[in-house]
Amino acid sequence: MIQRQQNKKFKAQKELIALESRKGKWLGVGIGATALTISVILVLVTYNEL
Repeated sequence: MIQRQQNKKFKAQKELIALESRKGKWLGVGIGATALTISVILVLVTYNEL
């Protein structure tokens, strides 16, 4: 009985970790896209001032 509860808990933790890592991946993608956009804007602004 206790073993089954521990297994459930373990499974829930694994799913939570999987969810977190997926979220982390999307966060990384978002940050990368934002950084890329900012650098492109900076390049355009600098280019226009020349």
